[in-house]
Formats: sequence, C-alpha cells, structure tokens
Amino acid sequence: MKNQTHTIGALGNGNLFAVGLFESSINGDIFEVWVEQILLPELSKNSVVVMDNAAFHKREGTKERIENAEHQILCLSSYSPD
Repeated sequence: MKNQTHTIGALGNGNLFAVGLFESSINGDIFEVWVEQILLPELSKNSVVVMDNAAFHKREGTKERIENAEHQILCLSSYSPD
C-alpha cells in the first residue's frame, strides 16, 4: 500500500487556511484534533463553520467545542438527486 496524505482545510474570504495534513484517513478523532488545535485558533470571532454530512462532522463533542468557542455551525442538507 502506498503512502497517502489526507488534507483538511477551511475557506474564509476566498482564502484557504487552517490546513492540516494527516498520514491516516480522516475520522472523528482526527477531525476533532484538527478543529481544536488548528481550526479554532485561526478562526475570526463569531465565525460560521459550514460542514457537510460527513460522518466525522456529526460528533457531538466536536460541535460543542466549536459552539463553546462562540462560533456557529451551519450543517448543509443531505444530498438529494431530486
């Protein structure tokens, strides 16, 4: 199996920031570490964090960390082919 690097990042005002590179697949644990250690320190006050329906976005502890840092969360609706 060849080595793979997985990336998480954020977009704000047309700029990419809070980029995290990981040698393992992204899961709830990795995403929570990224939110706490990389994303939150770089967010402007009262930001809105938009997330899709990836399973690792739904972890309650991660949502609480974002909200406790006084940011809002906007979850995109589920995909529908209609």
